[in-house]
Amino acid sequence: LSLSTSPYRGFLVYKEKHAALFHGRRAATEALRRHVEREPLTIVIGSSGTGKSSLVRAGLVPALREAHPTWQIGKPIRPGARPLASLEHAIEADSHEGATRVLIIDQLEEAYAAPGRTAFLTRLGELAREGYRIVATLRADLEPALAASPLAAMWERARFPLADMTQDELREAIETPAAINGLTFEPPAMVDRLINSVMAMPGALPLLSFTLHKLYVDCLARGAHDRKLIEQPGGGVTRALREHTDRLYAEFDDATRGTMRRVLLRMVSTHGATIARRRVPIAELEARDPVERVRVRSVLDALTGRTHETDFECTPPAVAAMTNSVRLVVQGGSQRGGYVELAHDAVVADWPQFRAWLAEAGDDLALQQAVSESALQWLSDRHHAGYLWRYDPRLPTVVDRLLGAPNQLSACEAAFVRASLAARRHATQRWAMMIVFALVLALRVTYEWVRQTATEAPNGQCEPVHSEPAPGSAAPGLERLATPFELMTQPTDVR
Repeated sequence: LSLSTSPYRGFLVYKEKHAALFHGRRAATEALRRHVEREPLTIVIGSSGTGKSSLVRAGLVPALREAHPTWQIGKPIRPGARPLASLEHAIEADSHEGATRVLIIDQLEEAYAAPGRTAFLTRLGELAREGYRIVATLRADLEPALAASPLAAMWERARFPLADMTQDELREAIETPAAINGLTFEPPAMVDRLINSVMAMPGALPLLSFTLHKLYVDCLARGAHDRKLIEQPGGGVTRALREHTDRLYAEFDDATRGTMRRVLLRMVSTHGATIARRRVPIAELEARDPVERVRVRSVLDALTGRTHETDFECTPPAVAAMTNSVRLVVQGGSQRGGYVELAHDAVVADWPQFRAWLAEAGDDLALQQAVSESALQWLSDRHHAGYLWRYDPRLPTVVDRLLGAPNQLSACEAAFVRASLAARRHATQRWAMMIVFALVLALRVTYEWVRQTATEAPNGQCEPVHSEPAPGSAAPGLERLATPFELMTQPTDVR
């Protein structure tokens, strides 16, 4: 036994390569396969924690490959922050002409708050009409927002509601993977208690999988020959997660606990009372303070459960590493363009400490994430001035609440805010110069008009009362003024 052969995935999604571990959804898999064969667009709809992603990846995809060997099934994608770009990239990667092409979009709800949502959904409809088989997963609470969209005409036929698992399906999902690996439950009645806990708590499948994986990790920690999954006193699907996250939090010192708070808050976005996962680019976690950077790395190591997934050796360091090996956060992408994200919404949604942090953060969370998005665009486009918040009314609030707070903004975000402040100062100075110029110009025009009026003779002829200035020279007391064009085109050090 080893971590790499765990029969349970914890908070991680079951993918196609984990099909042998995916049990309890045979009826739903078969019904979904028939729906995809019948309809060009399929939207798998269910509450958070009902196993939508695992059903599509580990259930539907293998079933389609077996039933239709010639179908070309693309790698599942997520809409992300730029859904239309993600979609077009997936289409470009698909070079199979003639064959039936299946496009899988996981977590369609990510398009809810992303720019270009309408264009993205319009393109999905076009692809479905062009012969693609589109399969997407969607959280049920966001269905009304996307149903009234360019997909409205296809929506009713596209819907595939995913129900919670029955008692028999839950028993199969719990016992079959254990039996395959020669594991037993101690006491056997623990299985019934786990099933009852999940039945009383809709959307608790991730918590169940986490609890089972934690029991497996505890089994490994007891020794290589132990194959019993032993129930903990007072154990349950929610208590296992709460105790694990509380223990991780307690192991850190006060400064690192603050870092853990800041890191986890960046990994969620909120829509009213709804919490959703958010992918965080690694660049967003690059702190200004070198000590804070070390703390960020320590927190990510603990949350991602970094350890060597080899055969377990019963040594004290290995036991400690095994205890921390449960992944609450996953990391993906390349080293340069990598990201981290929560393994599941339940990681924080069911943790009282995080709920307290979220309430404390209030509106500052959305403000910080808005700064982060603009800062990363500014950085990726070589500090282009068009992204700066020179005229954004939120800039003073950012300065007051975030810029002065220790480690609240990353190095990139802090640089972006300071550049925005500099751009605002330059813009203010330029407007001040324009106003001064306008006032001087108005005074000059008024002066000339008064002078001409005072020298006008009764017969309409003008008689000078002062000596005229030499040709080409300015009027007495007045110097040459810069033109508006010259003021507008004076170079500055802000792009």
